[in-house]
Amino acid sequence: MSRKKIIAKGVVVVAVLFLLSAPTALAEPCNGDFDCDGDVDIVDFIAFMSDFTRGCFGKNPCEPCRYIDIPKTGQPPICSDSSGTVIDCTDTGQDGEYQRGFAWPEPRFTDHEDGTVTDTLTGLMWTKDANLPGGSKNWQEALDYVAGMNTSTYENFGYLDWRLPNLRELHSLIDYGENTPALTSGHPFINVQIEGITYFWSSTTFGPESHRSGAWRVCLTFGAVNIDPKTSTWYTWPVRGGI
Repeated sequence: MSRKKIIAKGVVVVAVLFLLSAPTALAEPCNGDFDCDGDVDIVDFIAFMSDFTRGCFGKNPCEPCRYIDIPKTGQPPICSDSSGTVIDCTDTGQDGEYQRGFAWPEPRFTDHEDGTVTDTLTGLMWTKDANLPGGSKNWQEALDYVAGMNTSTYENFGYLDWRLPNLRELHSLIDYGENTPALTSGHPFINVQIEGITYFWSSTTFGPESHRSGAWRVCLTFGAVNIDPKTSTWYTWPVRGGI
């Protein structure tokens, strides 16, 4: 068999494997749709191979589908006017019309039945109990509690790499199609504190470089993001894993 035929057959085999594997490892982070046309086909394989030969394999594609890295908000295809009346979504320009973003996996969460839950969208592992410490804490106390998990002072479910989530990690849990709590319907978490307007601490600080006295927080009641002095008391939800 000639060298050209061997190469051609090899390319065909790789192309088939690529199409079968998308949207898995080879397809990250564009979900296989490297030319952003909404389909995963041979053209995407050609784009992928172009990136591969330019040394981009294992990194973000050289010309990534930027928007698809952002997950959907969870907002259902429902639109409304300024008074709140539900209307047809056509030509409204609202989230409910476009439904843009990376589709969520189904199911969204995997309960390991050991006190931990993995978010299959982000790969992050959370404690099943969203109020593990059993009460609100100020920001430093929240950090100290999670540090105590890693020294086995507190329950750690067999892991020693827990941390207080950063703002983006904590906010990734929010489902804007739900409220009270703003988590995906049927989620497996327990003790999600939602009485009144209740926030959870992130590890992300706020303020000028010389005096970062505030920290970002996320409201699990309806998904709001805000800042508060570190002396305020809110809830602590440990996380582990991720990049």
